[in-house]
Amino acid sequence: ADSIVFEKYSPTSGTFNGIHFQNAPGTAVDTSYVVNTIVRNVEGCKSGSLACAALSADNRHVLILDSTRVDSASQAGVALAASGSRISRSIIHRAGNTSSRAALHLGGGTFAESTTVAFARGVGVEVNGGLNVLADTIRLRALTILYSGGVGLKPEGGSIVGESRSVVASGNAYAYRGYLDNFAAIARDSTAQKNLLGNVQDLVVILGRPERPFRGRVALGLPDTAKV
Repeated sequence: ADSIVFEKYSPTSGTFNGIHFQNAPGTAVDTSYVVNTIVRNVEGCKSGSLACAALSADNRHVLILDSTRVDSASQAGVALAASGSRISRSIIHRAGNTSSRAALHLGGGTFAESTTVAFARGVGVEVNGGLNVLADTIRLRALTILYSGGVGLKPEGGSIVGESRSVVASGNAYAYRGYLDNFAAIARDSTAQKNLLGNVQDLVVILGRPERPFRGRVALGLPDTAKV
């Protein structure tokens, strides 16, 4: 079946700000599905609980994206705020900006699988969430991040549950900026670390805070690993 397309009706029809999924009244949780859909040429955005994006949702609105493409968004492409939200078999192409909007924002309890983020203007994928909150667990599977103007993967919050060799980051300014435990989740061995090579700089930036200290051993200069 042909994809459903959301875009500006005509050059004179105003600004297309994408689609925002709001919370229901009170404390109810809503769920919306976007399947086999193209959202393109998004000039502005609507602010959800996590970020202003072409497809954004509030923190009690679970958003399920499948076989969806966001093509050319001036702000973030997708921002998943509610726990249980998911993006699968989708593409985000030319989204984000160089200041504060990644192409894909993932909040606590969300899942990204079999998805490609390409040519982000700044950060490719940003993982948000509390530093030590178990509910803020983010799952990544078969996530590919290509040619971001900034860092490919930036998990400065939340806790990643990854699968070895499941994240590919290549052609970005550099591959990774975040905590050591999150890096271990996506690059636990030299085979997985090779999927983070081929960037402008083949390095990762490891962060530490008093509430989430840098712990562990890091091997430097091994011929078959990325630089740390």
